[in-house]
Amino acid sequence: MNSGGELAAAAAERLFADLATPAIARAAEQGQWPSRLWQAVQDAGFGNALEADSGVSLSEALAIMRAAGRHAAPIPLAETMLARALAAGAGLMPPDGPLTIGVTGKPGSLSVENRLLSGGLTRVPFARHVKAVAAVARSGDQAVIVLVSVEVARLVPGRNLAGEPRDDLGFEKSELLAGGFAMAPRGTDEAWLLRMAALLRGAQMVGAMEAALAMSVRYANERSQFGRPIGRFQAIQHQLAALGGEVAASAAMIDAAAEAVSVEAMHAPRAVAAAKARVSEAAGHAATIAHRVHGAIGFTQEYAVQGLTRRLLSWRDEFGAEADWQRHLGRDILRPEAGAVWPLLSAP
Repeated sequence: MNSGGELAAAAAERLFADLATPAIARAAEQGQWPSRLWQAVQDAGFGNALEADSGVSLSEALAIMRAAGRHAAPIPLAETMLARALAAGAGLMPPDGPLTIGVTGKPGSLSVENRLLSGGLTRVPFARHVKAVAAVARSGDQAVIVLVSVEVARLVPGRNLAGEPRDDLGFEKSELLAGGFAMAPRGTDEAWLLRMAALLRGAQMVGAMEAALAMSVRYANERSQFGRPIGRFQAIQHQLAALGGEVAASAAMIDAAAEAVSVEAMHAPRAVAAAKARVSEAAGHAATIAHRVHGAIGFTQEYAVQGLTRRLLSWRDEFGAEADWQRHLGRDILRPEAGAVWPLLSAP
């Protein structure tokens, strides 16, 4: 990470350490919106980090998301970042406050006719708490960017395993926000939005795994059994080493994908797919190991590790689970025009 990324990560770390406490996360699970935390994030400009004129690089934005993941921040920061970037790229002005995104991954789920939106979105993050939803829809055969208020949708509330809102939204000739319609810039479509959402969520997952590793190491050094810390037992050391390996591999994959996206490399879609697949797979292993090390106390509400592992198990499936992205990679690599497989696998 460059010096700018380190500064962004340090600033985000301080903010989330102060304001994204386990008590705030527990209150959010009971339906309380963390207004003080969100206001601090908004004042810091984190929600605008992906906009082209923000002065923040993609790697710096991902560093912010890793910090949010380390502290299980119960806010739609990744979604707001991406919604504002999507709107700004199309010349739209979204409302102030938290936003979310509607990700379908394929054309046809949302359609616009006479600037009226029809279709549905499933498991939209934090929909009940936001001002508007940004999405890619279709107007005829053209991709368009839309901004729509949650108030005009038929909302079916839901939650993920971590207690975060994941609401279904239905639209039936729903009116878009004023100025909430524009043709999508070249290269911006449903697949692009899914990839970027997967990259941001993957960064959050890396942060959560980093925190789970740190908590597991600390607990292993503090908890004694048979007269010595359990961290001195070889079996525990092996578990912690495996968890450290999962964290390191996941971070490397996210960094590589971010670099490919930043330079608009031809293999960027493949790099993002591989990164989310690897991180989602690692999330399951990380959650398992963290609970093996902590034992029964790790499942108690008062102990913060369960807040991290529940998010890891929830986030691993969001914006594409590992199996989804692995199938995507397989189809991409084996398509006839892709050529021989080995050069693709061994390319730098």
